[in-house]
Amino acid sequence: MNYGYMDEGLHTHAFSLATTCDDRHRHCIRGETGSSPDTRCHVHSFQAQTTCDCGHLHYFCGVTGPAIPTPGGHIHQIKGETTYDCGHNHAFKGRTSRGRELPCPETPCPRY
Repeated sequence: MNYGYMDEGLHTHAFSLATTCDDRHRHCIRGETGSSPDTRCHVHSFQAQTTCDCGHLHYFCGVTGPAIPTPGGHIHQIKGETTYDCGHNHAFKGRTSRGRELPCPETPCPRY
């Protein structure tokens, strides 16, 4: 994948987050936002599916928060909830990258 700036003045962001622990497991969500022009208050759409864990997956979609300036660029907040599948759903919250794909955080669920 070629994250970052495109020839038309549009750009995308990568994201990679772990969901909350629900039903004793979590999923990884990763993907690329839709393209958007680099204006001060722009946002990006996103949609994808989670990793397949415990024999199932979930879908998710949404719109990022506005651009948050960082040294050398900007990022966006990304948050939402997955679809309700197999009797539960998951929440997620984090930030996009400045252009490169990130590994999914490895965070085990607490033991019950």
